[in-house]
Amino acid sequence: MNDTQNTDTGEQTLQSIFEEMVEPCYVVRSSTAILESIVQAADDDTPTLHILASVEDLRTVRQQFRLATNLAELCNQDRFTLTPVAPAGRGTVLVGDERAYAVAYIDGEQLLFEAVSYPETLIETCSRYRGTETFDLRAPPWEKVSKTLTETFNTDVADDFRLAIQEWTETVDEQAIDEVDIALLIACTHKLLLYDLSTWGEDLGVASKATFSRAKTALADAGVLATEKVPIEVGRPRLRLTLTDEYASLSFIDLLDAANDSVAP
Repeated sequence: MNDTQNTDTGEQTLQSIFEEMVEPCYVVRSSTAILESIVQAADDDTPTLHILASVEDLRTVRQQFRLATNLAELCNQDRFTLTPVAPAGRGTVLVGDERAYAVAYIDGEQLLFEAVSYPETLIETCSRYRGTETFDLRAPPWEKVSKTLTETFNTDVADDFRLAIQEWTETVDEQAIDEVDIALLIACTHKLLLYDLSTWGEDLGVASKATFSRAKTALADAGVLATEKVPIEVGRPRLRLTLTDEYASLSFIDLLDAANDSVAP
């Protein structure tokens, strides 16, 4: 077997492998880390990938908003499929009609090994599992997240959310704030109403209004977030989200860092 070490060109290596593989293509028993690498490597030239993974691993994916929404986007485009069952065995294997690769991690480095030989029935085995069950990520496709933020609020809000979710979350070693906290912080910087934000989040399936309310209270207790009452013609006043004086002068990235530190256990 020949090994290819995953360096800074890891995504390009995966892209090259997928370009050479003949459909149908399967990712068998993918861990969350490997699936994230594959999602990041996917481009317009990547063939449709059929993911065969355990329910436990896919539930872990479901809990990671960035990965789940990106994967949901690829599934929405019919570029990925998810089957919550996989052939028994160990490790992750990339399987095409003519080639197969094993994936491993050593000291944090991803390694790809091309198989010199493998069972002729391997592709048939994978095909028997494909689509036998379905798995609901319970996450909206990323493009829908971005589009609805723009339509509901404005492009600045959508851009900030993209920056926070798609870029900032990758730089943090210990992420204590989640997508709901991040949305609230962005709402604070743009002085949005809690009602409007939580309605957007619940309608899209990000989180319930009750979850947004609890997260708002936690950030307020941490001294990050403040609210202002906004009277309406009928009913209770709405709450406008703002930052406390301590956090209001921070740049957006510094705000995310500081808020993350403030709620970390």
